[in-house]
Parts: sequence; C-alpha cells; structure tokens
Amino acid sequence: MILRDILSENVVDYGHCLAKKLEPMKHISILFISIFSTEYVHAEQSYSVINVADDSVLNIRTDIHRVDNFTNGGVVGTIPTDADAVEGTGLSVMLNGARWREVRFAGVTGWVNSYFLARNRSTIDTIVNLSCFGVEPFWNFEIDGGTAELNTAEDEKIQFTEISKNPSQSRQNLWGYKWLGDGNSTELVGLVSEANICSDGMSDLGYAYEIFLMGTSYGKGPIQGCCSIPLE
Repeated sequence: MILRDILSENVVDYGHCLAKKLEPMKHISILFISIFSTEYVHAEQSYSVINVADDSVLNIRTDIHRVDNFTNGGVVGTIPTDADAVEGTGLSVMLNGARWREVRFAGVTGWVNSYFLARNRSTIDTIVNLSCFGVEPFWNFEIDGGTAELNTAEDEKIQFTEISKNPSQSRQNLWGYKWLGDGNSTELVGLVSEANICSDGMSDLGYAYEIFLMGTSYGKGPIQGCCSIPLE
C-alpha cells in the first residue's frame, strides 16, 4: 500500500512509505515514582494530531499489538485533524517499522500511529493513577487515588499510604517517594520516571513509565518495573 492509496480513502493511518520518515521519539526526562504512590500515578499522556491533511481524519485501530500488519487492525473510530486532547495510556508497540500508541478519544480506545501525534507538555503533577508490574520476581502494583496495593507472586497483598514525596533538585519529572504499609511498619522508598520506552523484557509492548522500588520482601536491592495509565 502506498500513500496515495491511504489518502484516497480520506483517512490517514500508516503506509510502508512512511517508515523512513518516522523520527525517533526524543527521550523524555525520566520520572521515577515509587510504585506505591497513589496521588500521582496516572500521568496525563495528552497528544495533538499532526501530519494529517485538513480534509482527512486519523483512524483509531484495534488489536495493533496482536496483528502483523496495521491493515488487519479494524477501524473503531476516527480523530479530527484539529484534535488536541487525545488521551494516551502510555502503552506502545512497534509494527511495520512504526511505533503505535494506545489512546482514547471520544470514548473510543484503540491504537494510532505515533507519526500523527505530538505530545502535549505535562508533568508528574498531572498523574493520578498507574498500573505497574515487574517480572523475575513477578509483582504488580495498582495506584488508585490516595491508596496503593502491592501484589506479589506469593499472593501477598500489602496496602500502602504515602508519607512523603519530593521532586528532584536537578532534573524535571523525577520524584522520590516514601510509603508506609497499612497496619505494619513496612516502609517503601521509590523513584518513578517517565521514560521513552520501558520494556518488560517479555513482549513487544513499550511502557511510558519506569519504576524502582526498595523495601519489598524481595531483598535489600531495588526491584524495577514498568507502568501504564489505566483507562476507565
């Protein structure tokens, strides 16, 4: 498929002809958040539409992370060319030489080629909720409002409350946290960063947030994981 074929449908997606034009995403300052913070973990991943003709629209496709060609991902919605509040989840995947990002717009969730998206400026202060996990050892951490819960492979569940947070003095979007386990003296220290791509090492998915956490039952050293923004 070539570009004129795509545009002839009066919609814009991605063709192999655009692969060489894709520019690598610039690394965003890493913003580390302890996995157990609640107040900040849904970072606002907001985008504006770019590189789309005025008389066209941007397709939202489904199952991009499960297909071998973008045309096999069905169109579930469209985004107008002047849209400037496209919500992202922080999830992304490479397909046919392009990076696709999971987004939500007008109540529709799906995947959009990042060539047609420009990130709106945001900081860690806009984060509300995060869904985090790590492997070897396996664990997950859900941040929801002012509470957070750590779940381990041993079916251990611990609730945490934030006791302090502090921004880095030398870089933007880097935060340090301390949390205290509810009903016990378990103290967690963590850093969260907004990363270009955090990989779980087991799939092709990329995540926008990286977490380092110290004070778990996994030993004295830090555990590392990736996070995305849960969409309601």
